[in-house]
Amino acid sequence: MLHKVASRVFHIMRMSIGDFNFDASTYLPPYQNYLYWMVYFLSTFLTCIIFMNFIIAEVGASYNKVKDTLHVKLLQERGLMINESEDIMRQRFADEKIMEWKHLFPRYIIARELDE
Repeated sequence: MLHKVASRVFHIMRMSIGDFNFDASTYLPPYQNYLYWMVYFLSTFLTCIIFMNFIIAEVGASYNKVKDTLHVKLLQERGLMINESEDIMRQRFADEKIMEWKHLFPRYIIARELDE
């Protein structure tokens, strides 16, 4: 009896990985056939729930990681844009003219990087 149950469980597991040979279920008595399909659908349903929870957890972890570093990345990009605009203005105007515009740009920018 235990051997038959183990055989059926292994057959259900084979079907869950893509081996869809359902011939064995036709040789079962009606009660065992119903039980066979009930276990198959239950294991398939529970597997889907477990994998969906895993996917949702991974997406949530990725979102939190991006959310934690977003503010720093935005400040870095803002600093790079300020630096680029100063370079463009230096190319367009002479350095003497830019010295008159000290109030437009800070004297220095502190750039920090995250250790990953």
